[in-house]
Amino acid sequence: MFSHIWQDRPQEVANIFNPPFCCTLLTSSVVGYKTNHTQGMPFSIAFLIFPLILHKKTREALPKSSKSSLPAWIEENPNIKFNFLDNLLSLKPFVGEAILFGSKHGWLSYESGLISTAIKDSQITNIAFNKSEGEVRECILRARVVGKWLSNSGTIETIMGLFGVKP
Repeated sequence: MFSHIWQDRPQEVANIFNPPFCCTLLTSSVVGYKTNHTQGMPFSIAFLIFPLILHKKTREALPKSSKSSLPAWIEENPNIKFNFLDNLLSLKPFVGEAILFGSKHGWLSYESGLISTAIKDSQITNIAFNKSEGEVRECILRARVVGKWLSNSGTIETIMGLFGVKP
């Protein structure tokens, strides 16, 4: 686990998991999620985003389309479940920081257990293509697809259960 005190974090951790970047990823996933659920993304689903996006091998194994079946993908990629809960728990503080940062800067809002955003799909595309490159761009774009994918994958309990996580 990483320290919750910013100054005590290793420089690499502070650089990789900085709140603006994490907020951008989470916002991108909420934008994707809202294509099917206009009220927003359930708070608990937000914790799945970083383990799926920030772990390179997992991100590369993700389906290219949000129309893919989550149960079929997990069955085809059984290694995804190894250490998934540990990864989720280690990244949990960064999700909270991203939500706080997003709330403070008007990117994210939280109400009644849902995370929402007023950011539009075109704004995420603009950020991904005009203000980032390489792996950062890939993470932002994949986060949007994952958000949409999870919005099509059933109830919170079903989605969490497929990853071996209990809400």
